Amino acid sequence: MKKSKTPFKGPFEDTESIDLTTLVAEVTSSGSFDITQFRTTSFSKLLQALPVPALLIDESHRVIFANRACAKINPDPEKLLGAPAAEMSQDSRASKKIQSLLEDVLLTRKPQTCEAVLGTAQTAMWGRLFFRPVRMEDKRLILLAVEDLTLEKRQLIISQRYRADLEKEVAERKRAEAALEQANRELEDRIQQRTRELLELNEQLDGEIGERERAQKLLSDSQQRLELALKGADLGLWDYDIAKNVAFVDQTWADIFGYSLDEVQPNLGWWRSVLHPEDRPGVIEAWNAHLEGRTEFYDAEHRVKAKSGEWNWVLSRGKVVDRDSDGHPLRVSGTAFNISDRKRAEEKLLQMSKVFMESIDPIFIRDLEENIVDLNKAAEQIYGWRREELIGKSIKTTVSPTRHELVDELHARCKRGEKVENVESLHRKKSGDVMPVLVSLSLLTDRRGEPVGIATIVKDLSDLKRTEDMLRVKTDALERSNKDLEEFAYIAAHDLREPLVGIAAYLKVLERRFKDSPDHDAYKLMSRTLDITLRMDSLVQSLLSYARLGTKPKLFEPTDCNVALDRAVSNLRVAIEDIGAKVTRYRLPIVTGNPSQMIQLFQNLVSNAIKFAGDRPLEIHIGATREESEWKFYVKDNGIGIEPPYFDRIFRIFQRVEATRGRSGTGIGLASCKKIVEHHGGRIWVESEPGKGSIFFFTVPAEWTTLPEV
Repeated sequence: MKKSKTPFKGPFEDTESIDLTTLVAEVTSSGSFDITQFRTTSFSKLLQALPVPALLIDESHRVIFANRACAKINPDPEKLLGAPAAEMSQDSRASKKIQSLLEDVLLTRKPQTCEAVLGTAQTAMWGRLFFRPVRMEDKRLILLAVEDLTLEKRQLIISQRYRADLEKEVAERKRAEAALEQANRELEDRIQQRTRELLELNEQLDGEIGERERAQKLLSDSQQRLELALKGADLGLWDYDIAKNVAFVDQTWADIFGYSLDEVQPNLGWWRSVLHPEDRPGVIEAWNAHLEGRTEFYDAEHRVKAKSGEWNWVLSRGKVVDRDSDGHPLRVSGTAFNISDRKRAEEKLLQMSKVFMESIDPIFIRDLEENIVDLNKAAEQIYGWRREELIGKSIKTTVSPTRHELVDELHARCKRGEKVENVESLHRKKSGDVMPVLVSLSLLTDRRGEPVGIATIVKDLSDLKRTEDMLRVKTDALERSNKDLEEFAYIAAHDLREPLVGIAAYLKVLERRFKDSPDHDAYKLMSRTLDITLRMDSLVQSLLSYARLGTKPKLFEPTDCNVALDRAVSNLRVAIEDIGAKVTRYRLPIVTGNPSQMIQLFQNLVSNAIKFAGDRPLEIHIGATREESEWKFYVKDNGIGIEPPYFDRIFRIFQRVEATRGRSGTGIGLASCKKIVEHHGGRIWVESEPGKGSIFFFTVPAEWTTLPEV
């Protein structure tokens, strides 16, 4: 049985001695220990709050303090005060052990641990005792904490009783087999006697040959039935002549391990060679014990190497059937039963039991009447009930009353063989707190497939629900903030453009007046001011366009990307012709999107390629490929390219690459592209190599999309 983890960690585990002077200074200020004052200290309250018995022991090994949990040792903990600590155990050996450990802790100041039965016969408690040295100024005391092991020990006793019952059953089966062997021998004796009688009659009465033949047939049938019975029971027969060192096995024994009778060598050496090395000591001990008369039967479970090389488990049983005049064994006969399936089932059951008990999720096993028959450690820890408190209770004990009808519904569905998985419900802890959970049910059946119970697996959703609520609140706040920010940007950009238009108008008037003026410096200054104003107006218009992307609703419809690209190229025709660029494309799909935004997306990407063209003739190619649940578009150019550190930065608003400062642009175009793609549920990125060009990729979900007919 797996030992429980010690409940004392932190300072009790990390230090050899604990200084409590600051916690109980007022108790020892007079130079003596005052229990009345000590009970008012923080340390006393801490000890009283512990769920396990905790005691303070002075240098004379007497108890000077016991918390309320010590009622497990003595119904009246006050009676423990002043008594020698060793007398808490009625067992003299345990008492001496406690006394020895107390002396050792005071002498070495080292923590110690032991196990002992404490209390009286009526309040007996098996505990694990933790001795820790503590200091109170110049006083040396011992803190004794006791972990209750009573339940574990009781379970161990129950396990031992089960083993005893099993051994008793095995003994009864042995006696039954012995009786069967005796019956077989008696049957053989009777058959032999009958055969002699038939022979005598044959000599006397030649006319009764037919009767003799019938008797022989009866004998043959009887032997055949015996062989069939042994084979049907998967019992192999073996016989060993000790004096001659000759062994015999029947066909069933050979079949169990895949040998033919000719391959089974009739000597003890061959038998040792097929016996598993780890099992040899136990088999030899059981064999010698029977031959020496210490056991009534030879009985051993061991592995035998089959012809295939596998190790098969077998239960071998036998008995000495012949002895010499001095009582020495001459011959041993017995049976062999293949128990490989049983061994595998035992191993699987052990693994399943380990998984059940160590699962991090609560698991309840209930019968068909909805009563709990078992639960794992996680269920105890999360729900707060001890195992013995819930066994025999209805499963509804752990469920909120508002969900009792759901329990009955799920129970009925599971009994009908329906799949019940991840159903949301509300469960109740021992404290009364209600927690959200996911419940899955699994029907348990016996070997015949008949329902015998239901396993309930519970997933605690408390932390998940709290996280979802927090995330929902933050998401709502972020959406409101983004919406306010977009509205502000739109209003601000709109209001900024109005004075800029007026300024530009006045500057144009002044530019015309100064055009023929002899003051050329004033004219140049006026022209530059007008250019800056117009660039500012272009920047504000780009900002307005960017802000509108967030304020307009998503009006999606089937959009032919070929038409959108044609419109974009048409809008940029003058710029394309001025630079002598060549624009090519493959056939593009029809997607679900906003037509005007798709035109703007293609126009911004093609315009970006034109702005950052290199010295060689510009070539721009647009295409798309289908990848699982999305279309991946690309716009490829042979321009100046982009350095890798700027791959993410260029999609931010007003962010531009240092190497392109001399080229026109507002720093908003690619940011608008990113916003449009994200509105359509996709993503955008760039792959580039400086001096060789760039490829801009973006994706659009492929739901309800098609390729247009040519």
